[in-house]
Amino acid sequence: MYRPETPFDSIENAQEYLRLLSEVIAEGKQTVEADLCVGTAGGGQASRALQLISYKLEKLDIHIRMSRRILNDLLMLGRLLGNQPNTKSDDGAHAAASLNEPKVAYDGSDVAI
Repeated sequence: MYRPETPFDSIENAQEYLRLLSEVIAEGKQTVEADLCVGTAGGGQASRALQLISYKLEKLDIHIRMSRRILNDLLMLGRLLGNQPNTKSDDGAHAAASLNEPKVAYDGSDVAI
């Protein structure tokens, strides 16, 4: 039987990590929004920096949500192949729905290096 050597050797552990990361991002977004509401009377450099932080946190949140969906899809596919135990995934509705989505080839062209 295979035993993971690190906490990220299984899809379930990666899902848990991304769930925790999502919580921290949500807390950060709330803090930044509160700071923006309190101190944005002027259009100073601090205000612009907070707006940029808010934007970047939103982008990160979107990427993490997409990654969680991908992990759920991989978990579902692993179960279909019989490689994973049948436990409820974090976003089972998406995983089941994504099995009916058309297959799209990804060429990586949107990744900046």
